[in-house]
Amino acid sequence: MTKETKKLFDAPWVLFSDPDNLVYQIESNTGSYIADAVMFEDAKRIIHLPELYDALHEAADGKCWSCAAVNVDTVLDKGCPKGHNRACYVARWIELLRKVREGI
Repeated sequence: MTKETKKLFDAPWVLFSDPDNLVYQIESNTGSYIADAVMFEDAKRIIHLPELYDALHEAADGKCWSCAAVNVDTVLDKGCPKGHNRACYVARWIELLRKVREGI
């Protein structure tokens, strides 16, 4: 996981179980509450979300050949220099990354 992703998500996330409440609690690297999950599989999925963000960021950065002159962080900040939007699947990845990064 990149330093930027660790900082953005306060990652890695940690999973704790509370046998009294039958709930799995997810916390950030510094102990901040992230979420609760009743199912163990759901809790495990949630703790991997920062890694999933990181992987999608890497994929978008390496896949956007038509806009290779800029990196994905520039596109996240300023948009696609070629004006691509929903027609380009990489642009859809970048839009999702932007939403996650900005919390919208």
